[in-house]
Amino acid sequence: MHRGQLFRAGDLEVAYCPQQAWIVTGTVRDNIVFGRPFEEDRYQRVCAACQLLPDLAALPTGDQTIIGERGVNLSGGQKQRVSLARAAYSSADLYLLDDPLSALDAKVANAVWQECVLGLMAGRTRVLVTHSLRLISGCRTVSLADGRILEADQVSGTSVLWNGEVEQAELVDKVAEKE
Repeated sequence: MHRGQLFRAGDLEVAYCPQQAWIVTGTVRDNIVFGRPFEEDRYQRVCAACQLLPDLAALPTGDQTIIGERGVNLSGGQKQRVSLARAAYSSADLYLLDDPLSALDAKVANAVWQECVLGLMAGRTRVLVTHSLRLISGCRTVSLADGRILEADQVSGTSVLWNGEVEQAELVDKVAEKE
């Protein structure tokens, strides 16, 4: 976007999860809770939805393990899931998700999509930027290119036009063949 304005009403809380995970030096828990009051039940639900429980069990001191500068002792997928868990833990009104599942393998990405993005974040506005078409069934989409709207519709797997030429189902099939 080259220019524009963003207006928000009242005390709208926004959480952002970038494609390149942002991690600070501190414990895993500190990176997820990020200064908010710690609530054990909510924390456990978020860690489970972000598929972090097996990782936390494998770390030397669980969620109290210190993450080095920029998360050097975590894999790319672990960093991304911690970053997404931070957003989910915030219980924001609006989630801006910049391809947060791109660093995850397909199985984990699908579980995080179902349990976190469609589960924990349900009932809140989620804006997702992604190149992956396999996760968008049931989403309302707006596709943009060069500042123009190419598509705006509900994705249901049936007859959604993509750039006025290809049906969504055909496009998803073509993408699945390449993956």
